[in-house]
Formats: sequence, C-alpha cells, structure tokens
Amino acid sequence: MADDDQTDEAGADDGEESPPPAPSAPPSPPPRNPRGGGGSGGTLGGLMLGVFGYALLVNFLRGGPKQARAWLAAKFVNSTSDTGPGTGGGTAGNGSRPGAI
Repeated sequence: MADDDQTDEAGADDGEESPPPAPSAPPSPPPRNPRGGGGSGGTLGGLMLGVFGYALLVNFLRGGPKQARAWLAAKFVNSTSDTGPGTGGGTAGNGSRPGAI
C-alpha cells in the first residue's frame, strides 16, 4: 500500500487548479484574389493550354514527331520547311519577289 500513497502524493497539484485548455483557433479562410476579379484567369489559362495541346496532338498523330516539331517551329520560331506536305517546293510566301534585285 505504500505504492498507492506515493502515487497520490505525486499526483497532487498542491491545491492549484490548472486552467482549462484554450480552444483551438478556427481555420483561416483561403486567401483572397488581390485583384478582386472573378478568378477566371486560371480557367482561361487552362483552356488555352488545352487548345495548344490539342493542336500539337493532332499534328503528332498526322505526321509523327517530325510534323509536331515543324508545327512548333512554325508557330513560335517563325520558320517553315519546304519539305512538309502541301508546300509544293516553291518559293511562294518566303518574302522574295520575282525580278527583285
């Protein structure tokens, strides 16, 4: 029984009551858009990315990686190749004029 007496004495808090635990703070709301817009920027960006991906996929399926790279080069580097389908191998559209010096 001596063990029980020691446990009681160690568990005593000398007459002082501890304050109840503070309630946890409620979760903070998500941050607002600083511009105050409707938040359509992400949706519009996703739409544009989807259209770009679709065009790249269609070119890849029609002509493989070579045509997909040629489409990317024509779109962003502004260079075209005369070896693609439908070009005819001519010089039309490359800025040269007949008879120019």
